Amino acid sequence: MAKKNPRPRGPQLELAGDLAVAFVNTARARKKNWQLGFTTYPELVAWAQQAEALPAMEAEILHQEASARPEDAQFVVEQAIEVRTALAELLDAMLRQQPLPADPLARFNQSLTEGLPAARMVPGSTGLTWGWGGDPRALERVLWPTLLASANFMATPQPPELRRCALPICGLLFVLQPGTHKRQWCESKVCGNRAKALRYYRRKGRKMRERKTWNIGLYYNRRPRDQQKL
Repeated sequence: MAKKNPRPRGPQLELAGDLAVAFVNTARARKKNWQLGFTTYPELVAWAQQAEALPAMEAEILHQEASARPEDAQFVVEQAIEVRTALAELLDAMLRQQPLPADPLARFNQSLTEGLPAARMVPGSTGLTWGWGGDPRALERVLWPTLLASANFMATPQPPELRRCALPICGLLFVLQPGTHKRQWCESKVCGNRAKALRYYRRKGRKMRERKTWNIGLYYNRRPRDQQKL
């Protein structure tokens, strides 16, 4: 039986706060944090749908094209992973408030220029918005909205503040929205609760060790001196 195309799942874009950040987070995708990663072209299309970067009709066309050209589709996935690595380095530099590294920026620009000729301004629900022309069966178009969003994010004169989840085993990035300056975790109900639980068990373990040390000291102090010498 043929494997069905994976369905979108998880609050990817909502947690990240920006499409560029959500794309970088796919490298740390795990079932427990509900982030959708990709290693195949159908998974990449599913992620783009879940991140609201690809309409369902376009996704169906790309699924059909990928089935007809599996090698080309997998090549696009490899390109996506390379671009994601470059973008991760760029966002990490922004997070550390350091100059953007030249090589990752060149790699990102290479992919960006391949998609820009197909960019169009089209009517949207609240006015003009970005859309895409060109060949609807071009497998690379699954990345174009993410590339454009990433360029806009990095080119903003005062981009939103980036943060990394305070839980070390997570490390997902997120954009700090207005009024959320105290936010430490990508999701408080998941990583926030885990961090609080870790702190609780560490405090409990420290108290247990201190109590054990105190009891041992009390035991030896109460023993007769002749036994203490032994």
